[in-house]
Amino acid sequence: MPPVFGRMDPDPHPYDDALKAWLTSRDHSWQAMARNVMHDHRVSEARADAFDHFVDNPCTSAGLNRAMVDYFEEWIWHERLPHFLETAVNENNLLTNRDLLPLIHKDVKLVRVLDLNGLRSVCQWANDPARRKKAWELTLLKFPSSLTDGKVTKWLGR
Repeated sequence: MPPVFGRMDPDPHPYDDALKAWLTSRDHSWQAMARNVMHDHRVSEARADAFDHFVDNPCTSAGLNRAMVDYFEEWIWHERLPHFLETAVNENNLLTNRDLLPLIHKDVKLVRVLDLNGLRSVCQWANDPARRKKAWELTLLKFPSSLTDGKVTKWLGR
């Protein structure tokens, strides 16, 4: 059932049963947690190994959740230098001008990209007659009934 932290091996992974339980939960927050564990490729192998020390064998749903809490409390919350700032376990995610890490020149412009088409489902939800509010009517008046990227982009452009 991989991936786990964006990696396809080992297969099967010790977390598989716990993640399967989370994915089939009726609670959407557990489903989201499962997807985060499965697809967060930013977790380095070194950091995953450090996390593995908190996971029971065999790994259960409750055990994986407890491991997350315990890892957070030991390596993040009470640490002067949290684990995610340690070069040895998270170098691939750090942008800084320290000597040990890749230098990002102070004049390099960085941007955050936001895909506004992701608002499609929110607008569709809000435009449903059962939920529609009077205050939203003018905004959603011409929201497209055919939800293609092009039509939503055109609507957002207005």
